[in-house]
Amino acid sequence: MFKWLIGLFSAAGKHGKAPPVPAEAPEDSPPPPFLRRESMLDRDQRVAAYQFSVETPAALRGHAWHAATHKFFDAALIDHFAGSQMAGLLGKRLAILPLSPAGLALPRLMDLPRDNLVIEFAPPVQADYDRAEALARLSALRAAGFRIACGHELEHAFPEALALAGLIGLGDVAGQDPPDLLARCRRLAE
Repeated sequence: MFKWLIGLFSAAGKHGKAPPVPAEAPEDSPPPPFLRRESMLDRDQRVAAYQFSVETPAALRGHAWHAATHKFFDAALIDHFAGSQMAGLLGKRLAILPLSPAGLALPRLMDLPRDNLVIEFAPPVQADYDRAEALARLSALRAAGFRIACGHELEHAFPEALALAGLIGLGDVAGQDPPDLLARCRRLAE
């Protein structure tokens, strides 16, 4: 069996190229999205939360998606967690689900557990959406027991949404000067 495995990896070397792989889908159709989990660490470098998202292959990441596509991705993410045993699997850790404005309106969202879940309002850059409707949905989710998070980029773009957030993402903090980061944290905490 070991020789067979070595043969698999050395097949490209013997023939100059790898054996052809049968195509599963037509070449013009995009690859399917997949679920991504990113660990978030606390000050002691222990996993405190996971941020889940539906990602697309690298070749499609620069594509400008329409609101309907964002809603589809949000529905796939919500359906993955609705009715699952997520709270038991996470323990004390949080699960953060970034949703677009269209995703806030999905009815299945109310089926999600509230104990370990944070809904992150993550509108795409330059997205056109009804701010009053998004604010009403965020308020309703918060009243229903969900924790709300927003990114720091909403500080000037949509401060009303930021005011509802219990958590605020700061982006890539590794590249920021500590005094500037501290000043931002203080300003956002006001």
